Amino acid sequence: MRRTEILPLAAGVAVRLWLYLSNDSFWRDESMVLLNIARKSFVDLTGVLDYHQEAPIPWLWLYRLLFLTGGGGELPLRFVSLAASCAALALFFLLARRVLPDRRAALFVTWLLALSPGAVHFAALAKPYSGDLLIAVALTWLAAPWLLDLEKPPSLGRLTTAAALAPWFSFPAHFVVASLAGALLLRWRQVGGAACVRFLLVVGASVGVHGLVILQRIRSPLRRDMLGHLTSTDLLQPANWKWLVGQILHALWGPARVSSAMQPPEYLLTGVVGALLLGLAGLGLWAAWRRGGGAWVVMLAGPLALALLASLLRLYVPYGRLLLFATAGLYLRWAMAPPTCGSACAAPGPFMGPPPWSFSSPSRGLSRPLPDRWMG
Repeated sequence: MRRTEILPLAAGVAVRLWLYLSNDSFWRDESMVLLNIARKSFVDLTGVLDYHQEAPIPWLWLYRLLFLTGGGGELPLRFVSLAASCAALALFFLLARRVLPDRRAALFVTWLLALSPGAVHFAALAKPYSGDLLIAVALTWLAAPWLLDLEKPPSLGRLTTAAALAPWFSFPAHFVVASLAGALLLRWRQVGGAACVRFLLVVGASVGVHGLVILQRIRSPLRRDMLGHLTSTDLLQPANWKWLVGQILHALWGPARVSSAMQPPEYLLTGVVGALLLGLAGLGLWAAWRRGGGAWVVMLAGPLALALLASLLRLYVPYGRLLLFATAGLYLRWAMAPPTCGSACAAPGPFMGPPPWSFSSPSRGLSRPLPDRWMG
């Protein structure tokens, strides 16, 4: 590993560690979920939680174990999130090197996640959002060999096991697993029909059982009313679109959210930034299509699209922290966009033409030079 590749990893770990060691007091949501952990037994934590809280059962059990072993302070209980965030950063770097055609593009996107205020902020909170990001990155990393033909894929059993267990440890993993299933179905000839059927049966059974557990936990009228209140934002109304853009920005950059106190210039700035990011993501999808076909597009864009669809159906809360898991796919699409922009320039000139990394030598899994494979 080169020194330039170590630098973003070291910087990302350092800024997360600095925020973690600042040892701020528990904030409101942390306190409410930790009160459940302190007062309820392992069995009780599988049922309905107090204070309108929700979290994966294994995550609650792990924190209950930490609490019983004397780790009831801020630093011990937040260490899980710190470790998950650092692991997500390291695995994301490996994923970027695996799927992006140039080391400089992988380095750029690693810097994005390393210094992303959203990812850094939630690394120092006793909440499961960093774990959501880690699981999303891990599933994408495991799926990449099957979707891009980068190298001989490992046994599908490893991916099947990870996809079956993921929803139990992360609620948003349902969207990632559903996207993964759709991507594998698009490549059923390469994967094998029998292997796809086994994947769907095993993962479908696990997701179904987990869904029954979730329904049991929200069975009370009070919980249903609370869920309806949280998901009551009508995303079909144009007036709420700027709110949704702000929530996505909040997932990417922490405090950058839209609030009712914003003035029109701030709304305009948020809209412009959101439009630019949406355009980059669209160009990245075009590049992803040329790189790996529809299966790779579904894997990268499907999780966020399904989360927004679930929000429209009043089944998911589109708050920024609950969209943190989708930032990895967005960053990868942004890193794919510059070569696509370069290919759109008809006449090369001093300020136009493909970026430097478009002319790199053939990389892993590319049998032809990058311009031929990426830019037609």
